[in-house]
Amino acid sequence: MIKLKFDKEKRSPKQLFAIFKKHINSILPYFIEINGNVKLMEDSSRSYSPMDRVQAPNCPFTEYFSFQASPNDNFVSCSVSRAMWNESTLSNQSFTFMIKNKENEVICYMSSYSSKQYLDELTIKSDLKANSQLERLASFLEVAFNFPK
Repeated sequence: MIKLKFDKEKRSPKQLFAIFKKHINSILPYFIEINGNVKLMEDSSRSYSPMDRVQAPNCPFTEYFSFQASPNDNFVSCSVSRAMWNESTLSNQSFTFMIKNKENEVICYMSSYSSKQYLDELTIKSDLKANSQLERLASFLEVAFNFPK
């Protein structure tokens, strides 16, 4: 497991989502074999939670953004969930990136959770056989996304 700290430049979950979406073809070869560019299926939604007789759109809500792909029968997903009290007040938010192999085993899981606007760190868990491969991925992320280890 490796934790990448966001000391140099603050990142929000939505920024991480955009970064991983843009660089997915550079990230996946650390874990699975891909042929050409990976086709992503994107989704987004917003669900309202009426409370205290306040109805949508003035009540708390949750926003959800995701992309998924299935390169070579593997499964890749990335998602952001943001719970908001209103349009300007954050309750909490999370970022998750996961890769499952053909046998449906999770081979990489990255996550971060915060009740602040920006995330403090990104945790990477993987079953990569060689720890050096995980270190190479962390080095790639550090350079490509300006994440310090």
